Amino acid sequence: MNRQKRSSKPNFFSLARSFSSASERTAIANTTIECSKHIYSLIQEGKIQEEELCHSARVAGTLAAKNAGQFIPYCHSQTADTLRIEFSWDNHTLSIQSFVQAKTSTSLDTLAMIAVSTAALTIFDVCKEYDKGMVIGPTYLSRKSDDSK
Repeated sequence: MNRQKRSSKPNFFSLARSFSSASERTAIANTTIECSKHIYSLIQEGKIQEEELCHSARVAGTLAAKNAGQFIPYCHSQTADTLRIEFSWDNHTLSIQSFVQAKTSTSLDTLAMIAVSTAALTIFDVCKEYDKGMVIGPTYLSRKSDDSK
């Protein structure tokens, strides 16, 4: 048996924290979830309650964004002053957008991305009983701003 000697140095990247001053920052992220016509018709007929579906997804996205630092390495835990998740339909595709705003010295982009991703996964989880062929994405950051510049 040939074992490699372990180094006493940690095997991870260290994170240089930003020492910039706090400023008003915003981030907007978007994603979509493409549902089958069957799922869309169940929602339109009220057999899947759209209001409850979106409420559950909104709560899950909000909780994920608030706790991002607990499950994404090097993501700074921070409190958002505003966190909004909105939904809109275009045929059988549901668009999800998150808006995050806070006065902070670190970026909010990860929080916005986590919020929409988790909201989409929640919708997938609720609707998978009817069809597992839903497609999530693309997921992307559509706006990021920092008023300190």
